[in-house]
Amino acid sequence: MKLLAGGYKIYFTSGGKRISGVGTTATTAGVNGLAFGQLEATTGDSYMASTYTDGVVQVAGGYVVKFVDGSAGVTGAGNTLTDAGENGVGFAALASESGRNYNLSLSDSANLQSFSGGYLMQVGYSLGSKVSGVGSNLSDAADIALGFAELVEQGGRRCTLQMSDISIVLGAFNVSYRCSSRIVQGTGATATDAGLDALTKAQAL
Repeated sequence: MKLLAGGYKIYFTSGGKRISGVGTTATTAGVNGLAFGQLEATTGDSYMASTYTDGVVQVAGGYVVKFVDGSAGVTGAGNTLTDAGENGVGFAALASESGRNYNLSLSDSANLQSFSGGYLMQVGYSLGSKVSGVGSNLSDAADIALGFAELVEQGGRRCTLQMSDISIVLGAFNVSYRCSSRIVQGTGATATDAGLDALTKAQAL
């Protein structure tokens, strides 16, 4: 177990396989490790927090965690290490099913941006392809990005959102996702409400 800024990272090994979990407390780090262990038991993929900067990067609004499985990898993001670890499990499960690596690359500042009332994050999964999440906080944006990634896996529909597609009109947040050739608009009292509204509409296409 290792103490990190914001919480803990814990390692487990079994039969030559090594997994890890992160969390705000030792307990939540263990629970995250258990989730990755269950994923390994069903898929054979063993994810562990990257050794690069301990796999954890503190960003405005929370944390981004890199989990690797051999040469493959995914990232999770959230307000806390616990949320980021849970988000990472979600993306790892999708990666195990499809072979795509869902990564939030911090090398491009456009992939994680804040605005008045929320955050926009872009998660790449193949050359030039991204899914987008918008929310009032980093955890909500990450969860909504995961929802749009699940949509890709279910039907191949890719929905993206740029900062210019977010506006506030009469106190309401409006987001315009580009879903293939369709425009899906979400509206809500908060950025999270608007993002969830857009996700629900995209799922219904």
